Amino acid sequence: MNIFKHLLPFAIGFLVILGSCNDNQSEQPTGQISLSVIQKAIKNGRIEVDENPVSISITINKGDETILDNEQYDISQFGTGFLIDPIVLEIGEYSVEEFLVYNASNEVIFATPRTGSQFEKFVDTPLPTDFTIAADEVSELSLEVISTEGIDPEDLGYASIGFDILPVKNILVSVFNQTESTNSFITSELTIYGNNDSI
Repeated sequence: MNIFKHLLPFAIGFLVILGSCNDNQSEQPTGQISLSVIQKAIKNGRIEVDENPVSISITINKGDETILDNEQYDISQFGTGFLIDPIVLEIGEYSVEEFLVYNASNEVIFATPRTGSQFEKFVDTPLPTDFTIAADEVSELSLEVISTEGIDPEDLGYASIGFDILPVKNILVSVFNQTESTNSFITSELTIYGNNDSI
C-alpha cells in the first residue's frame, strides 16, 4: 500500500501532462482568407442595380465537406470596393462554392456565376474557385460579381434561393441597309448608354 501512496502523485502528474499534450494536438493551426469583390458590368444592355450592398453570404467547402454554408457577413464599408473582415479557417485546401451580395432589404443584388451556367462568361473566374489557407498567414482572394437584376438564379448556376427578380424590358435591334428596291441586314457595332454611362 505504501508503494501506491508514493506512486500516486507521479501517476496524477503523468495524466495531467498527457491531457495537456492532447489539448495541444487538438488545436489545429489556422490562417485567414481576405476577400475582395470586383463588380463586373454585363454588356448586354442590362442596367446594374443602383443601391449599396450591406452584407454577403458565402459557401466554402473543404474537399467534400461544407465548412461554411451560406454564412453571412456584414460589409464594413462600401466606397471603391467591399470591406469584409478576414475569415479564420484551419490550414488546408478550400473552394468557394457560392457567393451572394445582399442589400438592406436582404435581397440578392449581386452574385458570382457558377461554372456551366448561362452567365459564367461574364466573369473571368466563375465558381467554384480554389484557395489555400496557410498557418498564421492571410490569403487573398478576389471574387467577381454581376448584377442579379432580371436574372433567374438557375441561370447563375444556383438553386432557387429567393432572388428578388426585378422586371426588365427586352429590346430587339436590327440594322439594315435600305435602298429603293431592297432592305438588307448588315453587321454593326452597338453601344448602349444608361445614365450617361456606357453599359
